[in-house]
Amino acid sequence: MLKFFRPSSLLVSLSVFILVLTLSLAYFVLNTVDKLYLEANNINNAGYIRGGIQRLSKLVIAQPAESQLAIEAEIDYLFKDIEELASKRHESSSEKRFQLAVVSLKDDWLQLKVLIHSFRSSQSETIKQQILTLSEVCWSKANDIVYMMQSMTELKVQRISRLFYFVILLNVISAIVVIVIILLAVRNKLEYDTSHDPLTGLLNRRAYDLAIASEIARFTRYDVPVSLILFDVDFFKRINDKYGHKVGDSVLKQLANQVLSSVRNIDSVYRVGGEEFAIVCPDTSAKGAHQLSEKIRKIIEQSEFDVVGQVTISLGVAQFGGLLNADSFYQNADKALYLAKNNGRNQSRLYE
Repeated sequence: MLKFFRPSSLLVSLSVFILVLTLSLAYFVLNTVDKLYLEANNINNAGYIRGGIQRLSKLVIAQPAESQLAIEAEIDYLFKDIEELASKRHESSSEKRFQLAVVSLKDDWLQLKVLIHSFRSSQSETIKQQILTLSEVCWSKANDIVYMMQSMTELKVQRISRLFYFVILLNVISAIVVIVIILLAVRNKLEYDTSHDPLTGLLNRRAYDLAIASEIARFTRYDVPVSLILFDVDFFKRINDKYGHKVGDSVLKQLANQVLSSVRNIDSVYRVGGEEFAIVCPDTSAKGAHQLSEKIRKIIEQSEFDVVGQVTISLGVAQFGGLLNADSFYQNADKALYLAKNNGRNQSRLYE
């Protein structure tokens, strides 16, 4: 992942994602609380309708009272909320049954109101019995509606709980991913800093030592050739003295970029000293490495460097042999470099 994305950009994107997810979760919780409160209120309303119908019927039969009108008005008012709720529920079979149950209860309630109004004026025993019977029917239907609403609310709570835990899990996973990316980025940065030169971005002396040890081991096991090119900038001290170290650093950086673009994919370029560089050439004989060194020398000679203009380099080439070790291998390339510098610079020499 870090290979294809800048860690900083990826972390910002994930952090924004987590922030959005957290805000969404907060909104979800608040919205869910409101909905569950409304559900509980509707269940209470249905329960009031259930009890209110029976209470009203008993009061009407017992004796006329002003409170009867208040109860009747309250039941009518609460029916509006229940009917509105039922009109929105029509997706599942249970919601359709709930909708039909509310319609059936409303029809019975309207009939019961007609009977109650008739009984107030006539006090008929027949109407009285009809009120008792119909009130029991209404109570039973209202009771069923209460249980339906409770059941639907429980199912909703279960779905909400699953969604809630899913969002929490997604949030936790995202946080873990951010932590892992931070750890990987820190590790990669530490690995890069310990193996690369901060000025030129080239591999450093530590990386060179590890690479040479690996190449010597490969030579010992498979008898494949490996060559080393050492080079440095001719009269680099004069550049620093004349133009300053800032310009000298600029020359080294431009030189590093030129060399990197000139070598093969299998070659590795290192900054092993102040103005001294090394190129490790796997599967390459001394002759092949010498040809590469000449190619690099000509490219540098023909390049135009900022402020200073033309810059030249001297190079020494050596091939690893069976009787050598890492130090003697380096010394042989260094001897060839010393020979190139003593013979006029701006040339490459092969150790023989």
